[in-house]
Amino acid sequence: MNNKTLEKLKKKMLKSFMDVLILNELQVSSLSGYDFIDIIYKEYDTLISPGTIYAMLYSLERNGLIEAIEEKQKRVYNLTVTGELTIQTKKRKCGTSKILEQNNHITTLVCA
Repeated sequence: MNNKTLEKLKKKMLKSFMDVLILNELQVSSLSGYDFIDIIYKEYDTLISPGTIYAMLYSLERNGLIEAIEEKQKRVYNLTVTGELTIQTKKRKCGTSKILEQNNHITTLVCA
């Protein structure tokens, strides 16, 4: 496969797992939409558009998994209790090591 095809595939995979990536990052700290763009760029060497990130953030917010607060003229997102319980349930069902293994597998595929 050529580089252009691989780049498209990498973006498609990242978009498919964007909700999981966002929820996982929010377990560590509160973040803005541009923080997510920066994290994805640094970790996966792929630039995701603000429209893609904000659409996912709004979807997660509508579903009650995250909440936004206004902080220094920007929206900062946090996990809600429901979001935290969702992640904890996933970890209990799959086991933390299984989730880390899946994360590493996704990273390997995307960064290849």
